[in-house]
Amino acid sequence: MLDGGDLMWRSTRLSDRRLAQQQIKGKLQLSSLTERGIDAMVPGAGDLALGLGWLTDMASATGAPYAAANLTCDGTAPFPATRAIDIDGLKVVVAGVLATTDQVPEGCEVSEPEQALTAALAPITDAHLIVVLSRLDESADARLSMALPQVDLIVAGGSKSPRPTPTLTDTGAARLQMGARGKQLGQATITLVPGADRFSGALQVDDLAKDLARMKKRLASAEQQLAKAADDRSKERAQRRIDHYKSEIPKREAALAAARDSASKPAHTLEMRLTSLDDRVADHPATLAAVEQANADIAAFETAARPSKRVENGPFIGSGACIGCHPAESAQWKSTSHASAWATLEADQRHMDLDCWSCHATGAFHPEGPQHPTQVGDLKNVGCESCHGPGRDHVDAPAAGQMNVSPGQERCVNCHDGTQDEGRFDFDAYLPKVVHGPPGQ
Repeated sequence: MLDGGDLMWRSTRLSDRRLAQQQIKGKLQLSSLTERGIDAMVPGAGDLALGLGWLTDMASATGAPYAAANLTCDGTAPFPATRAIDIDGLKVVVAGVLATTDQVPEGCEVSEPEQALTAALAPITDAHLIVVLSRLDESADARLSMALPQVDLIVAGGSKSPRPTPTLTDTGAARLQMGARGKQLGQATITLVPGADRFSGALQVDDLAKDLARMKKRLASAEQQLAKAADDRSKERAQRRIDHYKSEIPKREAALAAARDSASKPAHTLEMRLTSLDDRVADHPATLAAVEQANADIAAFETAARPSKRVENGPFIGSGACIGCHPAESAQWKSTSHASAWATLEADQRHMDLDCWSCHATGAFHPEGPQHPTQVGDLKNVGCESCHGPGRDHVDAPAAGQMNVSPGQERCVNCHDGTQDEGRFDFDAYLPKVVHGPPGQ
């Protein structure tokens, strides 16, 4: 089991008020992963944002197997460059590298990945498989593969989105792009073939063939546009597209031919499967108990740090104030999941989680709304004012204090941002579910 970094936070920016909570979560994550037997990890800039001292202490306490070949702090390496793993008698060596663009704590620096890996891997002559946990982008991974042809597999932890199929570098190394935030588990089944020194081009044949077919289809479309063009400008645009596609098609044909040639030779094989870590995956009892304890610790800390204080005389008044004049609309709202949004958090003990609470309360994104979960008071749930705006002026003077009657998509995407909802949000599909009217209509 491997982790490509940024496990505990998503960026280098972490406010002081979030730090303690993220450290509680980070301890949970590291403890759970080491108890499940994780083999190697690379620290991302987001992990280092929790504090170098804290991270090294936690790695020592939990046994988290970090590897970072090109990270030094105050002149010394806080983590080993590589980790050696024995799998049924096969020696697998895993190295970790950060990107030189990563922002690291004061006193730390990230050296050139290729030079650091060259030095780290030079003494290793007996590995059956060499894996790099990389924080680099795809082009940098390609250059790294060329500089270090002994590398067999690159796990790209620096990429934000997962890729369902592996890619192949020019040296025959396989590259897996797993995405971020732990929403999916990548499972790679590798078969090492005696005498082979690279992965099979079969990994890419299907993707390259589809890409070539798409390019030829675009060329045909551009040629049709040129034939129909009625003015010089349209003809020029169509011709530029034709020239581009004609220059790209031979490159793709060559890549496909090379992949097919590679696929015919002895080579290691790799099968990749992405599993979404959603409700269909059963909770592990011991891990679930640890999560519940961490949530309780977070709730206790946040409650003590920020005693409950409702925002007084603010522009938000709560959905209860709307019922008297808008009973039908209120009834319809109560039939939606928006009306129980806060209860779902409380049921999971996540109502004090600073990553969660604001999307389950009213006014949290407004400068005069609640700024902390202890300030929510009667603004629990995604209420009327979440979509239609603050209501105090409207209640005080209905004619003068007009509400936003038909809010647009911009009201939704603070929470339905493509990450929190895993890309499921579709404004046109979701809107009919919350449009007001008596329930059932």
